[in-house]
Amino acid sequence: MDMMFHFFCLQGYVLGLDKAARGMGLPGKPDGLSGAQMPRFWSEGRYREVLDYLKQDVQLTLRLAQVVEQRGCLNWISQRGKACQVRIPRWLTVAEARRLPLPDTTWMTRPWPRSKFTAWLDRA
Repeated sequence: MDMMFHFFCLQGYVLGLDKAARGMGLPGKPDGLSGAQMPRFWSEGRYREVLDYLKQDVQLTLRLAQVVEQRGCLNWISQRGKACQVRIPRWLTVAEARRLPLPDTTWMTRPWPRSKFTAWLDRA
């Protein structure tokens, strides 16, 4: 299961963990930190900070999965500030999500194709 791939297959765009968590009333990621900083922290020997960040990231991901499963939907605030919701009666496996119909992305300038995430599966 990959929650954000499932979301991408439903909506046609990506949603970050922080936006998803906050939209569901969870605390979100620590302010001022992002996964993009972790390789630099690691190279600087800041191992404890990296491990602590990863621990909270995994715990937040699990909590988000549980809350969405309990409520049957995922809420988030769009980049334009609009409250959004998508029904998710249960989390799908990647194989199941790949079989979902393609969402309408005609409103997007350059939508990402699913193959951006799955091309390696076809080569494996």
